[in-house]
Amino acid sequence: MKLKKLSAIVLSVVMLVAFSVPLSTTVFGDTAASETPPVSSETPRPDPEPNPTPGADPKPYVYSSQDTVFKAGDIIAVPITIATMDTSAYDVRMKLTGPEGKESMFKFYDSTGWIELGDILDDKSVKPYIQVSPSVPDGIYPVEVTFSYTFEGNLTQAKDIINIIVQGKSSDVLYVKGASFAHAEIGKENKSNLVVNIMNPTATAIGDVRVSFNTEKSKGFSLYENVRSVTVPSISSQSSAGATFGIYVDPTVGTGNYPITIDMSYKDALDTVITSSEVIYVQVTRTPDSETGGKGSTARVIVSGYKTDVEEIKAGQEFTLDFTLKNTSQAAVNNMKVVVTSPTTAGSGTNSTSSEVFFPSEGSNSFYIASIGSQGAVTNSIKLMAKQDIEPGVYPVLLKLDYEDDSATAVSSEEQISFSVTQEQRLDVQAMTIPTDAMMGMQIPINFQYINKGRSTIFNLSVSVEGDFTLEGGSQYIGNLTAGYNDFFDNVIMPTGEGSLAGDIVLQFENSNGEEQEQRMPITCNVMPMDMGGDMGMGGGDVPGMGDGFDPMNPEGEKSSLVSTILWIGIPLLVVVVGALAFIIIMKKRKAKKELVEDEED
Repeated sequence: MKLKKLSAIVLSVVMLVAFSVPLSTTVFGDTAASETPPVSSETPRPDPEPNPTPGADPKPYVYSSQDTVFKAGDIIAVPITIATMDTSAYDVRMKLTGPEGKESMFKFYDSTGWIELGDILDDKSVKPYIQVSPSVPDGIYPVEVTFSYTFEGNLTQAKDIINIIVQGKSSDVLYVKGASFAHAEIGKENKSNLVVNIMNPTATAIGDVRVSFNTEKSKGFSLYENVRSVTVPSISSQSSAGATFGIYVDPTVGTGNYPITIDMSYKDALDTVITSSEVIYVQVTRTPDSETGGKGSTARVIVSGYKTDVEEIKAGQEFTLDFTLKNTSQAAVNNMKVVVTSPTTAGSGTNSTSSEVFFPSEGSNSFYIASIGSQGAVTNSIKLMAKQDIEPGVYPVLLKLDYEDDSATAVSSEEQISFSVTQEQRLDVQAMTIPTDAMMGMQIPINFQYINKGRSTIFNLSVSVEGDFTLEGGSQYIGNLTAGYNDFFDNVIMPTGEGSLAGDIVLQFENSNGEEQEQRMPITCNVMPMDMGGDMGMGGGDVPGMGDGFDPMNPEGEKSSLVSTILWIGIPLLVVVVGALAFIIIMKKRKAKKELVEDEED
């Protein structure tokens, strides 16, 4: 009995010791080791923190944003810290939007427009790239931050604001400094020249700048002169230049500040072509009498747009003109007759249609339109051609409009659009001569005749050589060639190596629009090494420059090994024979004289 009680006591003690050991401890004999549970290689998403208020919206917001000062044209990564209201937010995305009305002046670099933030369990920092257009004026601009996230199983959005500070201009980007109309007020004619000021803030000159007015992205404005681009040959460092466009201002555009789009292309210091597009704002001020429409006012029809099927209009070549007429009045116009004509060539002294710059190449130059409703528009097409012998320049096309307003009152008006006409450049090179063989170190003569066979002046002609040759004196500037002018080019080139060499004679010049043109003529020449061996003596070796088997009796260059052998061996032998004969004759004479003397003494 006592044994059973003792066993029960021992068993109780063992169980007490066993249950007193922590679950995280394993007992091996007399040693206890702490064991850490295995960690999964894939970290599970933690459970949401308990909401202080059940169903509380985490609502992400901008906790802080570094005050970054931009220069117009800069691209900068802006540090932003995102936080949430008390609870965690899941599947968060962020999107930036520019100030209202100026969205296109700010760009945010992300392919989808959204920046993926994932889950925000605590604060999260991001650095989105922001670009400020070179035309943005100094100031502080609010940028809207939109958050998208999942809340209670639904896609939810929240918004916040950060401010962008713009001060000054970037120093490495060509930009539009400003634009203004030449007229302080736009009158009933709805036309004015717009001067766009282009600024070069860089440390070097920028060349071949082309500025274009983008009519498709400039609502309410159109060109009334067909100048797609204005070329500025060069803009010096820290300087500006102007590009002028003839602009129609739609009658619906009243006094105010309006966005327009300017496209540019230019070459940087490394001669790389850079293209850009800028939205700038231009001030429009209307005169009191420029409003149209309404009873008692004259019905107005204008050319609201036009285009051609060619990029460049060349003299003597056909092109199609599409033009749109818009009725800007509040009532319909009826019985309209449109006549497309052109002023006579300047200085022609005649009103004959044969001297007009443009004339129809097909069909009639007049159109009939039964009616154009209020604010309505009609488009027509006509095939035109510029005179074959016209000088390059800008020439107008006139649209004479005769119609009736809603009161059957006759109205006449004239609209004008202008086109730049060019002559095809015809620089012809004739009678070019260059030796087919030459020797290293010797000058190679080259000459040719050049003729301007076109009808317009060729500007700034220069001649250079590329490839395995160099032109003596480097590139040679010739200047301007008027139509019909011809002259000769005479110079020498030097080979830069031996063997079969090739290169190009390059003629570079500009057309009447200032566009660079290039004409190449390939040249080849077999250049032999200079022969430095041999001497001019008779003892051996060829005569330098004469080649093998040179025959001094045949200087025309015919090679005869037999004649050469006879001459080079026979001449020395003949000298020896003649000398021997002379010696024998002299000895015989001396002997005869001695015998004669001895006879006389006897």
